[in-house]
Amino acid sequence: MIDTGVWPDSPAFSDEGFGPPPSRWKGACHNFTCNNAARARSKIIGARAYRQGYTGLSPVDTAGHGTHTASTVAGRVVENVGLTGLAAGSARGAVPGARLAVYKACWDDFCRSEDMAAFDDAAADGIDLISFSIARMLPLPYFEDVVAMGGFHAMRRGVLTSPAAGNSALDGGGVDNVAPWILSIAASSTDRRLVGKLVLAGASINIFPKLNKAPLVLLMNINGSCELEPLAGQSYKGKILLCASAGDGTGPLLAGAAGAVIVTAQPNIAFLLPLPALKITEDQFAEIMAYVNKTRHPVGTIHSTETVFDSKAPIVASFSSSPGGQT
Repeated sequence: MIDTGVWPDSPAFSDEGFGPPPSRWKGACHNFTCNNAARARSKIIGARAYRQGYTGLSPVDTAGHGTHTASTVAGRVVENVGLTGLAAGSARGAVPGARLAVYKACWDDFCRSEDMAAFDDAAADGIDLISFSIARMLPLPYFEDVVAMGGFHAMRRGVLTSPAAGNSALDGGGVDNVAPWILSIAASSTDRRLVGKLVLAGASINIFPKLNKAPLVLLMNINGSCELEPLAGQSYKGKILLCASAGDGTGPLLAGAAGAVIVTAQPNIAFLLPLPALKITEDQFAEIMAYVNKTRHPVGTIHSTETVFDSKAPIVASFSSSPGGQT
């Protein structure tokens, strides 16, 4: 896995039932405790880190993305998983019996081309498959594309590279990683939706108690933004902010708001927000505004999130370069 590293203590990477790595394995663990240590604690058998050409750094994940993708690919079966009772069940990766080698070439919000030496190191270490869940806005010519070049080098060693198809569906709908010697994949939904309720249904993960009949406030700043800067120095204690543009809920939280309703271009993705809140479409926001504009003292109630069955699943995720989530 070439990504932001890994958090080794996750139960998804338990070493239970795993012996030592195969004799052909040539990898190493830098500043990390791996499966081939005196006391194995995880099925991770290799870990390296790269930053702007430097090596020898910690491969521990501080961003979360690498742990997420590593468990998606090779996470063990973990029972009784859920978020405060939501979506309870078993979690597992695609190949739970696979061993895992981690190459941290991405740091929080960037991956640099000089750190893509991870492709060559991974192939030389003896891995069987490279997973790389990072994409750009548009594909590049092969001789300028580090994923295409790294995947080509790996292919010559008999190793398949499987990258993300792309993360820019709503900005053009193209697949980014297109070299013919790699296998691009997309994300799709499961048969459970996480739904929060105001007056309309919006996609969210609201783990907070029901917020009952709080005043609705439309922000009158530029673009109706709920970002930190436009809300700085203001207090909205006890109110539900109506945010006409995207945000992560941090602004309303720090402004003391009781909740928030945020417009999003990806309404079918359930985001975890830091206060009672949900994300809705522009059309749903317009319906709320119709209520606000004809009511002297508009109020809203945000219910806790529910888990419901989605008979339409699986649907390719919008961020996997399929406009509207359809194929």
